[in-house]
Amino acid sequence: MGKAQILVVEDERIVARDIENSLKNLGFDVCASVPSGEAALEKAEGQKPDLVLMDIMLKGEMDGIEAADQIRSRFDIPVIYLTAYADEAVLERAKKTGPFGYIIKPFEEKDLNTAIEIALYRHKMEREFRESEKKFRTLFDTSPHAIALTDTKTGKLIDVNNKLCRLTKYTKDELIGRTTTQLGFYSEDDRSRFINALTNAGKVHGLEMDFSVKDGSIINTRMFAVPIQIEREVFILTEFHDVTEQNQLEAQLQDARKMEAIATLAGGIAHEFNNALMGIMGNIELLKMDLPEDERQDRYFEAMKGSGHRMSRLTDQLLAYAQGGKYQPKNLKLDDFMIETLPILQYDLSPQVKVETHFPKDIAHIRADHAQMQMVLSAILANANEAMEDEGLIRITAGNKDVDEDFAKQHPGIKPGPYVCLTIEDDGKGMDEKTRSGIFDPFFTTKFQGRGMGMAAVYGIVKNHDGCIYVDSELGKGTGVQIYLPAIEIEVKREEKPKIEPAKGTGTIL
Repeated sequence: MGKAQILVVEDERIVARDIENSLKNLGFDVCASVPSGEAALEKAEGQKPDLVLMDIMLKGEMDGIEAADQIRSRFDIPVIYLTAYADEAVLERAKKTGPFGYIIKPFEEKDLNTAIEIALYRHKMEREFRESEKKFRTLFDTSPHAIALTDTKTGKLIDVNNKLCRLTKYTKDELIGRTTTQLGFYSEDDRSRFINALTNAGKVHGLEMDFSVKDGSIINTRMFAVPIQIEREVFILTEFHDVTEQNQLEAQLQDARKMEAIATLAGGIAHEFNNALMGIMGNIELLKMDLPEDERQDRYFEAMKGSGHRMSRLTDQLLAYAQGGKYQPKNLKLDDFMIETLPILQYDLSPQVKVETHFPKDIAHIRADHAQMQMVLSAILANANEAMEDEGLIRITAGNKDVDEDFAKQHPGIKPGPYVCLTIEDDGKGMDEKTRSGIFDPFFTTKFQGRGMGMAAVYGIVKNHDGCIYVDSELGKGTGVQIYLPAIEIEVKREEKPKIEPAKGTGTIL
């Protein structure tokens, strides 16, 4: 490192020359020596010295204190004051400029050397501290995770980063100076778990807690915390990782795996059941042929055959859920399908339940199995009908829907592209979240008698048609079912009118 460059500001030329000589003797370089505050500002800006020796009392419009104040604030150059006397008022002014020392004139070279070395070292430390603080602040504020600094004595937040403000929807002013209890961030039980983990292990590592933010919504967080010491004071540095979306995706993945496992089981059971059922039904027919006709026996045979047919329908539903049924897809328009199918299914609805429909004219075609789609509509309408305690309304609508990337991210299982969306809503009693989440499980029911495979079969049929089904419901507010099925383009061929040849014949026309 080269010699320190020092600017001397002294209006007494003889004194200035003595200071210059002393500095050279001590091994410092004098970059300039000026007699006024104005000249000192000019030299400081142009030459950027390492230190300024400033006489407090200067002739001219700007005294040494004002000049020193501007040099410190504008150029961050340390200043040592030179003074011949100690005037209290002047010293009070000088203190406010943050000087790096005072030297009383006349002075010894060793005193001058000591003052300069201390000032240079202190300025170096302050600059490194500011750089370190700047780096810390940059990392603190740009961290992808929410961070808070808490006072262990008061429990109050003393600093937060920008990410925590975005996460909690509070401003820094609203957070700093308040405790997490005052802010209602988490429950008392979770707070106790956090404190116990910090007390017992000396840190918190990956503790998952529910976190309540300003608008009342709840997010899932994974928390990390360590005690840190700053100037003999101990604080808690806490980092919050928002894992709400991750937890939701994991739950959706678990649901998908569960449904896949159940579907595999259902398919296997259905095939084995069908094989056994065929043997039973076939042997019933053979037994009937071998025995003499008897009215009493025939009643028994018919009862057995009826039960067999019911079980056969159940295996069809199991196969539909397992996506293993035999499909005969055709090009369908949902509005035409509904107009054709609803009159048949309405006979099974309560007379007090009204059905409203709305279908625009431009609904796209879908590729679907007619019988399987009837099963879907029948099961959903049956559930809606059961949800009505007295009078009720079922609304059925359909329309084209272009699914974009954002919608696909928010609705797992659907890919971007054109779809036809069928919506069936009722104003019945609705369901709680636990019931809604289990509605597609085989044999799931909220009633004692059960409804078999109804909605489970619906799920399998829709999935097998490359579609998705979503159910929204709330107790006392009804239920809405949305089914998305891929739209297809149909090339409409124009029929050529046959050429009519003029008739030729004989005869008389009256």
